[in-house]
Amino acid sequence: MKETAKNPLHRYIQFFLTGFAVFDIIHLACAITLLIIAYAERPINAMEGAECLVEIVFSILLICFINAMQHHHKYLEHPQMTYTLGYLTASASLFVPLSFSLPEIIEGEWSGSFQIAASLITACIAIAFLCFLFFFLALVFSRNPGLWRAFVIAGLCAMIVLVPIQFAMEFYTKEQAVILTFHLIKSVAPLAFAPLGISLVAHKESRTVFFRDLN
Repeated sequence: MKETAKNPLHRYIQFFLTGFAVFDIIHLACAITLLIIAYAERPINAMEGAECLVEIVFSILLICFINAMQHHHKYLEHPQMTYTLGYLTASASLFVPLSFSLPEIIEGEWSGSFQIAASLITACIAIAFLCFLFFFLALVFSRNPGLWRAFVIAGLCAMIVLVPIQFAMEFYTKEQAVILTFHLIKSVAPLAFAPLGISLVAHKESRTVFFRDLN
């Protein structure tokens, strides 16, 4: 246990978990702020409020994941399973609120081209679903090193691809400057940890240290 703590990769792993914490804090802070704004409106913005409540619940779950992974060498027998569950939760926190936008394709108020807006929302929902699916499959095959690694990297790549598309989408679906700003901040949050996550899984030495039973 002491050898693991002294390993140079320990600091790298801490950077990754810090990035994951930044992702979580951004989502939690933005969701709470947007929830207050939604309930302050008259009439209350029920859809925005529902999205925020979902994101707050997922953020709380991710706090538990970060705590577990921080002490994984002490408490977790198979850290890659908890790691994958954390990613599954993070991807669900992206996919579920986006799925609320499906009615907007039919009845939303749009600025600019309806076709572009509808395409962006559809692309975001599809990519977020693929991200969730990849992490689900990674969990299913968590004892198969090759498949597990492939699905985790695919899920993280999908999460990164989602960022610019969702960033562009927000300009078509939000009108108030304050709400737009918080949604734009949330859309780039995955960049805080996804690239580091790919490096952690792809690097053989880090897998040996972090995921003890995969190599």
